[in-house]
Amino acid sequence: MYSKLLSELDRNTVVYMIDELKAEIDSQKAEIDSQKAEIDKKDALIAQLKKQLKDNTQKSTDRT
Repeated sequence: MYSKLLSELDRNTVVYMIDELKAEIDSQKAEIDSQKAEIDKKDALIAQLKKQLKDNTQKSTDRT
């Protein structure tokens, strides 16, 4: 009797822990996706600024 109850309690605990870990993983994945999107935006901005710098440098060189 007690053995069955303890076994069921153990199983329920394992299921609960797995569900909690899955929720934590999902939350971390969402945060990683958000951070990746932010990095992609910054990479695009860096590329744009590099292009502007190159264009401005070339214009300055052409003037002299």
